[in-house]
Amino acid sequence: MKTVVIKEKLKKVLNIIFIIFSVILLFSILYINIFPFLINTSIFISLFFLNIIFIKHNNKVEETQKNNLIRIIIIVLCLFIDLTLIKTCLFFNKITTSNYENVNYIVLVSRTSEISKIKQIKDKKIGYYNIDNGILLKLKKTNEYISYDNIFDLYKSLGKETSAILIEESLKNIIDENSFLNNNTKEIGILNEKRELVVSKENNITTTPFNVYISGIDTYGAINSVSRSDANLILTVNPITHKILITSIPRDYYVKLHSKKGNNDKLTHASIYGIMESITTIEDLLKTKIDYYIKVNFTSVIDLVDELGGIDVLSEHEFTSVDGYNYKKGYNNLNGEKALSFIRERYAFIDGDKTRGRNQQEFLKSLISAFTKPKLLIKYNTILDKMKNKISTNISVKDISSLIKMQLTNNTKWDVVVNNLDGENSYAYTYTYPKEKLYVMLPNNGSLVNAINKIKEIEGE
Repeated sequence: MKTVVIKEKLKKVLNIIFIIFSVILLFSILYINIFPFLINTSIFISLFFLNIIFIKHNNKVEETQKNNLIRIIIIVLCLFIDLTLIKTCLFFNKITTSNYENVNYIVLVSRTSEISKIKQIKDKKIGYYNIDNGILLKLKKTNEYISYDNIFDLYKSLGKETSAILIEESLKNIIDENSFLNNNTKEIGILNEKRELVVSKENNITTTPFNVYISGIDTYGAINSVSRSDANLILTVNPITHKILITSIPRDYYVKLHSKKGNNDKLTHASIYGIMESITTIEDLLKTKIDYYIKVNFTSVIDLVDELGGIDVLSEHEFTSVDGYNYKKGYNNLNGEKALSFIRERYAFIDGDKTRGRNQQEFLKSLISAFTKPKLLIKYNTILDKMKNKISTNISVKDISSLIKMQLTNNTKWDVVVNNLDGENSYAYTYTYPKEKLYVMLPNNGSLVNAINKIKEIEGE
C-alpha cells in the first residue's frame, strides 16, 4: 500500500513538472520565433495532448513504473529543449547588444622620466593625437593638453613640449612593430573609453537584399577592442534568389577615409578609428549601403573551427605558412590554429594579399556550408557557449531569428560566388603615417567598377 501511495505522489509531481516545462517551452518557442509554422503547430499539439493524457490517467491506480519512466523521459526532453532555446536567446542578446567598442589609450612618458604612474602627471602638459575629448576628462582638469597633427610630432614632443603623451593602443603597436621612430618611451598606464556604435535599422531581411561587412581584427581575446582589420569581406545576400556574393578587399587597399577630410590610408588602418569608419569608407568605395557588420578576431576563428570539429577548405596552392603549417593544393581539413594561419598567410604567395583574400573567401564558403548542415545541431549548445563572447554584430535578434526561420522552412542550398578587388603594388603617404611612405595597393579602376556592378547585380536579381 505504501508503494502505491509513493507511486501516486510521484505521478502527480511529474505531471505538475511536465505542465510547468510545457508552458516554459511554449513561451520560449514564441519568443525566439525561429521555427516554421508547421513545426510550431506540431509542438503545440503534441504538448497539449500529452498534458491531456497525463491528466486523464492521473487518478488511475494501475499506473506502472514504466509509465512514470516515460513521463520522466519526456520531461527531460522538454527540459533540454527549454535550456537550448533559453541559451539561444541569451547568445543572440549577447552578440547583438555589444553596441560599443573599447578604445585603449596608452599613457607614455620619456624613458628617462621620473614619472611612473598616471597620478603623477597632474598639472603637466599632455600631448595627444586623434583622441575623442571624452578620454581627456579622465585625466586631471588642471593638465594642459596639446593636440598634434601626426604621431611623429607627438612622439618628438616628449621631454620637450610635453611631459606625457596619449596614443591609441593599435597605433602604438604599429609603431612598436616598425622602425619609424626612435622609441625611447615607457608606458605608465592605460585609459579606457567606450565608443558607442550605430545600431542598424531593422529591414525585412528575408525579402530584401542586404550587405554585411565582416571585419577580422588582428587581436586575440576581447572582441570589442579596436584594432587593425586583417580581413575585410562584404557579403551581398539576396534572400529571394538565395545567392551570396563575397567581395574581398585587400587590407592594404589605398582608400579615402570617410571622416578624415578625404585623406588616404590603408583600409586596415580605418578600423583603428572604429568599425564605423571602416564601414563608411567601404560604402564610399563600393558605392553601396552596408546594412550590418559582423566582427571577429583571431580567438573567434580558432574556437569556432575547433567547435565545428574542423572544416574542409579549398587551397589553390601548395604552400607552407610562416607558422610552419603545410597545406596541399585542393581540400585541407583544418583545425582552429591551422585555419587561422591559412587565412592570415600572405608571404608564401607571389601576389601576397591577393591570394590571402581568396583564401579568406574559401574559408568563409566552407563556414557557410558547415552552418547549413543538419549535423551542426549535435554541437549547437557547445558552439553557443564557446562563441558568446567572441562575435559582435549589429544584426538584431529579430533579423537573426527571421533568417534562421527562413532557412529551416525552405532548407535551400545557397549559391555562393566570390569576387576580389585588385590593384597595383606601390608606396604612399598615409593619414596614419603622413611622414613615412608605406606599402599600399593602389585600386585598379576596372576591378573596382566590376565589383560595384557585381554587387548591384546580386542586389537587383
